[in-house]
Formats: sequence, C-alpha cells, structure tokens
Amino acid sequence: MARYFQRLAAIAFLIATVAPAWSAEGTNQNVIDGTGLAPTALNPVEAIIADGNQEMPMRFIAPKTRIQARALGIGGYAKYMVLGGSRAMQRVANTQPTFLLSIPDTPQPKNYYTLASFAVRPNNTREVVIASTANFGGYSAGVTGDRVMPTSVERLADQSNAPNGFTIYKISTTKPLAPGEYALIVYNSPVKTRVLGSSGFFAPSMDTCFDFGIDR
Repeated sequence: MARYFQRLAAIAFLIATVAPAWSAEGTNQNVIDGTGLAPTALNPVEAIIADGNQEMPMRFIAPKTRIQARALGIGGYAKYMVLGGSRAMQRVANTQPTFLLSIPDTPQPKNYYTLASFAVRPNNTREVVIASTANFGGYSAGVTGDRVMPTSVERLADQSNAPNGFTIYKISTTKPLAPGEYALIVYNSPVKTRVLGSSGFFAPSMDTCFDFGIDR
C-alpha cells in the first residue's frame, strides 16, 4: 500500500512539474499589449537565430508532454516534452548558431531558457526528458545531462528594441553542435504576453519551443 501511494505521488509530481519557476511579480505582470513595443522591437514571444551572417526569425512550436513508467513503475517515471514531426522546419548550416531573445527583467537570464538536444523517435516525434522520479523518492525537474547544450549569455549593447520590462540578450553556443534536432526552450509561461497582431494570450501554463535542426 505504501508503494502504491509513492507511485501516485510520483505521477502527481510529474503532472504538476513545469519549467524552472520564477515570478513575474514586480514587473507589472509583464503584460505587453502592443502599445509598449516599438515597431522594430523584439517581441517577447519571438526569437532570432543567427546562422553565420544571416539573422532569421524563428517560428515557435507548441510542445506536448507524455509520462512513461520505467520497468512497470518500479524504476520510477519520466515526463517528456514532445514535439511533432521528426525534423524541424528550420535548418541551419552553422554548428555554433547564436540567438537573440527578449528576457524579462525579473529572472536571471540563464534560468529563462535551455538549449536542448531532442531525440528522434520512430513515431515521427522528437522528445526530451523534462522531469523524472525514482521509485523510492527522489525527484528531478528540467532538462539534464548531455541533453543540455552549453551556452553563454550576454546583454546586448543596443537595447533600443527592447520592450518595456525586458532586456535583449545574445545567447551563444560554446561548443559546436552535432548534426541533429534541437530547440531553444523558453520558460515564458509566467509572462502574460499579447502577441503582436493577435487578439489572444499565450496560455499561462505553456512554455515555448523554438526548434531547429543541423544536417550533416
């Protein structure tokens, strides 16, 4: 019976697990309704990738999740972030791309994103573990291990295109990326951001993935 409740607790943890948390308090909820953005501002729900000398806007993809038992639950459970399709639409030739991202002033920049390597599955999806539990306690959240690609982050000198309450950062890969499928996971679920040209808001529980691939 005790083991049964341990398993229930583990599953409940995975269901409730989200990206590393930070608070949007103290920044007027970071609500951007279009009026606070200059025409050339880098929208907080956009990212730019630099492939060599060419800068290109990235298209986000809405991730899904799945939970899988390990060894019928004896080995614990794992929660996966799942992207549809075996290949990202956006392909880059440079093995060390850089990114531009508007980050709220509240969190530390490196807590706001993860550059992750995704595994391609036979069912035409890409996925990465975002949380796991052990059978007899022990929990971990977030992408870990060799699925996290090392990056450096620096404040952009020119902040003229930064929305109110945000700072534009340059994210650089510090090692060449091997051919494969990747995504810049942005933990922007606490940010209530109105999309330019749209009448809706991002769902508060939704983080954003900007996926891309590197070919051989």
